[in-house]
Amino acid sequence: MPEPIRQRFASAPRAESLGSAPTLNFFENRQERELKGNLGLVSIVREQAHMTWQQGQLLLIAGSDVARERTMDNSARARFRRMTLCGLVPVVSESAVGLRLNNTVIVPVGKSFVPFDTASDASLSDRYRLSKFDGDVATLCAPSPSKTFSYRTETERQVKEVNSRGPDFNKQVTINDSVTCRTGSDVQPLSQLNPGAKGLYLRVECEHKDNVENLQRRSLAWLVDAGMYLPLEEVGWQGTIKTRYARFGYATPTGPVSAQQ
Repeated sequence: MPEPIRQRFASAPRAESLGSAPTLNFFENRQERELKGNLGLVSIVREQAHMTWQQGQLLLIAGSDVARERTMDNSARARFRRMTLCGLVPVVSESAVGLRLNNTVIVPVGKSFVPFDTASDASLSDRYRLSKFDGDVATLCAPSPSKTFSYRTETERQVKEVNSRGPDFNKQVTINDSVTCRTGSDVQPLSQLNPGAKGLYLRVECEHKDNVENLQRRSLAWLVDAGMYLPLEEVGWQGTIKTRYARFGYATPTGPVSAQQ
């Protein structure tokens, strides 16, 4: 990332009260992805991630996920690393995905048509890099009830795909995004997201207007005691991604604590 942006995020202090609270350092979630139209639920992603705070408001999230597509029985495994501004704004993101693609081909045999199952492998890499940022870091990383805040970003994205049965793909784009977020009227128990979780969260609704990906809306949870955002739902032109949390893990002076559903 550009050095002025890194210095700005790294020098932004976290609230002193967060130092005495257990540190949320792990989560496990389940993402359900639905396409628009009548296809319904098309894939399920199970994700595990570890989080460590870097300097200031820079939060590093690293982990892995496993996905399966219901309609074609395709599957994928991925590893990822994401540096974010308090979980809200992607700063640097890298992911490497291995895909197993299953297809059925209809082949004529005499007067009949016989189905044959085929499979191919592909690898996909996806990289984001924040190049410009316009917004108030203190407001974004310490939201309060019944408020509105905005920010703008410019991000460089590169996607590469190597397919064993088809041509390779390499595309790089620049994404300009204008975001307006509104916070809920009051905090809620975090146990609404996971029955064993402690603390409070504030729901935040963000509207996006970008030039490439057509991300329309994000719903997030601002975890008051952890000082960070977690995604709940994304709505875009392709469909909806819903995220549910099966487990939270906390680091305390006496050792790790797990909140599991």
